[in-house]
Amino acid sequence: MYDVMEALGAHEIVVEAPDHKLNLAIMEPQQIEKILFAYRERLIDLERDRRFQQFLILKNYPGIFNRHPHSHIMAMPVIPRRIDEEIWGALDYYQRKERCIFCDIIKEEILMKKRVILETVHFLVFSPFASRFPFEVWIIPKIHSPDFHHINEEEMEDLSVAMQSLFIRFYKLLSDPPYSFVFHTSPIQSRFHRPEYHWHIEARLRIGLREGFEWGTGFFVNPTPPEDSAAFLREVG
Repeated sequence: MYDVMEALGAHEIVVEAPDHKLNLAIMEPQQIEKILFAYRERLIDLERDRRFQQFLILKNYPGIFNRHPHSHIMAMPVIPRRIDEEIWGALDYYQRKERCIFCDIIKEEILMKKRVILETVHFLVFSPFASRFPFEVWIIPKIHSPDFHHINEEEMEDLSVAMQSLFIRFYKLLSDPPYSFVFHTSPIQSRFHRPEYHWHIEARLRIGLREGFEWGTGFFVNPTPPEDSAAFLREVG
C-alpha cells in the first residue's frame, strides 16, 4: 500500500543577474525579459524528455539559502496536486459553459475594475476574488494560452514590464517584503496536455507560509525521511 517511485526530474537554477544586490523590484525590465527568455528556452529543451509531465517555475525572495538573485525551474514526472485540482476545475467549468474559466475571470475583473492592479497590452495583474493570502496577486495573459513556453518576444517584453511594476509596488508599499511566485502552466506531452487550461503566475507574500515549491505543488519537502527519524528516536530511547 506504500507505493514509491525512483527519484526522477530536473531542477535547474536560473542566476538572474551578476549583481548580488539586485532584485526584481529594481531590475530594468530588459533584464527581467532576459530571465523570461531563459525560462522559455530551458522549458523548450526539457520538453524533449518524454518522462516529464509538468514544469514549475518558482522564486523565493529573498533566497532561502542564497541571497543572490535566482529562481528555479523544475521538471517533474507527475502532475502536482495543486495544478491537477486547477485543471479539473477548469475542465468542469468548460464542460458546463464551453468557455475557459480564466478567460471569464479576466473579462469580469476588467469589467469590475475593483481588483485590477495593472493592465498591459497582453497581461492583467490583479488580486483574485476571495484571495487565499494577504496581497495575493495573479499575472495572467489576456489571450488564452495553456503553455508559458509558447510565449513570443513581444509578450515577454510586456510581461517583464508587468512583473517589474508589481514587485516595485510590493517594495514601496511593504518595505521590500519576502515573497514567492510560481508559474502554473499546462502539463506537457500529448497524453497530458490540456488546451483548456490557461497559464498564469501566482505571487504572494512569504510571511508565515510555506515555501514556494510546497505552496506551488502541494508537495511537502521533508529533509529527514521518516525512517531516519524513527531510527534517531529509537537510539535516544
